[in-house]
Amino acid sequence: MLIENRPLDIREQNFSFFGKNSKLNGTFHLKGQTFIACSIEGDVYLDDDSDLTVEKTGSIKGQLHVHDLKVYGHVEGVIRSSGKVILYPGASVNGEITAENLVIQPGATANFKAHTLK
Repeated sequence: MLIENRPLDIREQNFSFFGKNSKLNGTFHLKGQTFIACSIEGDVYLDDDSDLTVEKTGSIKGQLHVHDLKVYGHVEGVIRSSGKVILYPGASVNGEITAENLVIQPGATANFKAHTLK
């Protein structure tokens, strides 16, 4: 792939994508915009102000420490957001959410205890 007549250097990219059908366990410290389409069991830390997106095929069971979170898939556990959490139609969240802003769109399934930061 060429960008501005030069090859794309993957080392210059600032995003992560975890594809569907993968299963990951552990603690993850990430930087840059991140997309989760797989299954993760463990804790996820986004170490900057980038977005974390849980895609429709994605699921996370554990703790999330993020700035902004967009959920299309499933999250079970504790969410700590310094920004906004948005649950889109078809999303499912069970557990606890602490965030500055929380948006639940029609069609999302939510069963959690929530706290706002302000």
